[in-house]
Amino acid sequence: VARSPMPLPFLGGTFLRLMPLNFIASRLSGLNSRGLPGMLYFHTWEFDKKAPAEAGLVKRLIQYSNSASVAEKVKYLVRGFKFTTAREALKL
Repeated sequence: VARSPMPLPFLGGTFLRLMPLNFIASRLSGLNSRGLPGMLYFHTWEFDKKAPAEAGLVKRLIQYSNSASVAEKVKYLVRGFKFTTAREALKL
């Protein structure tokens, strides 16, 4: 199996909001095909459809860019790929 030039065992935050779903899915597919699970992480605010009115321009651009895509991406990913918890991955 060819190794990915950009292996990402966990995805979230900026990557989850800004990377296209097919890119994320291809990374997870590569991990899963080698018997490795992925991990997702996110903040609750990343599921907001739009930034709160009190958030300034810079915060909206950095923290909320493309947050409307997160819920659909997560739904798709958890249905199609194998994941684990940090506790399991770290054997805690």
